[in-house]
Amino acid sequence: MAEKLPIVFEWVQCLDLLLQVQTQAILKRIALITALVVLAVGTCASGQGKDSTAIKSTGWQKIGDVISDFSSRNESVVVLNADKYRAIKLKVTDAPITIERGAVHYTNGDVEYLFINRELVKDAETGSYNLRRPPESLNKVSFWYKTMPNYRHDKAHVEVYGLK
Repeated sequence: MAEKLPIVFEWVQCLDLLLQVQTQAILKRIALITALVVLAVGTCASGQGKDSTAIKSTGWQKIGDVISDFSSRNESVVVLNADKYRAIKLKVTDAPITIERGAVHYTNGDVEYLFINRELVKDAETGSYNLRRPPESLNKVSFWYKTMPNYRHDKAHVEVYGLK
């Protein structure tokens, strides 16, 4: 029995060492996963702030957006906060589009028409259009368009921005 005791003791030491190595490997994996999660959350948070900070620093605020539909030739973006803007512009993402004209509808019922007539490629924007009635609050912004053909049948995502 005395001869078996050192062998058992060696086995216990081996098992203890194996357990320590496995524990260290598990702890390293947990640390790596934690670091990746922190990095991902930090990247997402910084990406969200970047766009809104750029818009705020230039004074442009996103009024709303809409996805163009192949079955329609016009879309409207309702201004939820009915705020007063000096100018508007449109930005296009996801697919090209030709914007023919626009209309700014005021809360008092007046309408101001905009001649746009621009082909916008993906991630392009129109110039700014100064409004003739900046003291009036906006109700909605409408625009008429032609969806440009593309082989994937992508629909254009149109964002409307306002400058106070």
